[in-house]
Amino acid sequence: MSSVHYLLLITSVVCVLKQTRTFTDGDTCTIESIPGICKRSSECSQLSEYIKRGDLELEDIECDIATAENLICCPTTSYSKVLLLKRLQPGLIWSVTKKPIKERPAEKACHLLEEKIIVNSNLRVLSSASVALGEFPHMVGIGYKSNDEHKTYDIRCGGTLIDAKFVLTAAHCITVSGKPPLIVRLGVINNTDVDEIKNGLEIPIKKIHVHPEYVSTAAYNDIGLLELESSVKFKSNIFPTCLYTSIDDPPTDSVLYATVWGIASTTTRRPLDVLLKGVQELVPLDVCNSLYKEAGLTKRKPKGIIQTQICSEAKKSEKSPCLGDSGGPISLVVDPTWRIYRLIGVISADFSCGFPIPDINTRVAAYLDFIENIVWPHLK
Repeated sequence: MSSVHYLLLITSVVCVLKQTRTFTDGDTCTIESIPGICKRSSECSQLSEYIKRGDLELEDIECDIATAENLICCPTTSYSKVLLLKRLQPGLIWSVTKKPIKERPAEKACHLLEEKIIVNSNLRVLSSASVALGEFPHMVGIGYKSNDEHKTYDIRCGGTLIDAKFVLTAAHCITVSGKPPLIVRLGVINNTDVDEIKNGLEIPIKKIHVHPEYVSTAAYNDIGLLELESSVKFKSNIFPTCLYTSIDDPPTDSVLYATVWGIASTTTRRPLDVLLKGVQELVPLDVCNSLYKEAGLTKRKPKGIIQTQICSEAKKSEKSPCLGDSGGPISLVVDPTWRIYRLIGVISADFSCGFPIPDINTRVAAYLDFIENIVWPHLK
């Protein structure tokens, strides 16, 4: 049983309606305390995808059991959508981790963020290896000065927008000797599309924050933050993601995606210009350690692969793109309809395209203190 169906069994959505009344199209209604309007199920964009996937039964949300028109109680406000999502699919904020007595700043920030979520109703579910514009609105390209006279910047690392003024990435991406990153690029999936770049955002980097225990000779603490010169103006294809705050792995049926601009060749590792995604499966740390030892790839891992890291590999049932961008996100899918994710990992230096071994990522939940002290000190 998937986590979604398990949650729906525990937290059923009940339409609070008077049984003595016959409801018609356009009547007001409520789902728990959320206001709505009775509509045909096909006309309720907020819930139609849940119904199509079988995550919601019509009888749980219909306005009138006697009607033959499948009138359901459809939420009427953006804020109501978010409240309803938390009841339908709490994501792994409420179900996987025990809610602490006092919420962490990252969790407080997540609640504030998802109250403002911007929906692109034309973009629906995740599929194929290519990425649609706005499918991963938290994806960021990190730009460096280009040696190509035809380009201003080279996008050579990925990152994740986690706040209006902060991007999370790998430490090794922002400590490049003599060539630090200059800008972040948002709302772009094709770095050769002039119009797309024009309609996206490029924001200068104000300050670089590298984890204090990161050293380039080892594969540990490979995490850092980029503080931006100005705040990002959110829209449907540019929006931050929340952090996954449990140190434990998510349930085995969770859906994970790596998003990168990929590489054109495993020999030259030359990056591609079009954003790709690949379904990932988590690999237990003991298995990951054994595979790296067998391959003789332990030079930069004197302590082995540890709890502050997370191993993943392309899902065997699908053809995943050859991934090559460091610093990009490993995103756990909370809700594919509204594109709600949790950032669980940052692609690290050992992301091993072309080798039959798992990829090593920095486990975000292991670095919450570092992130929160810089990004959300005001929420403590």
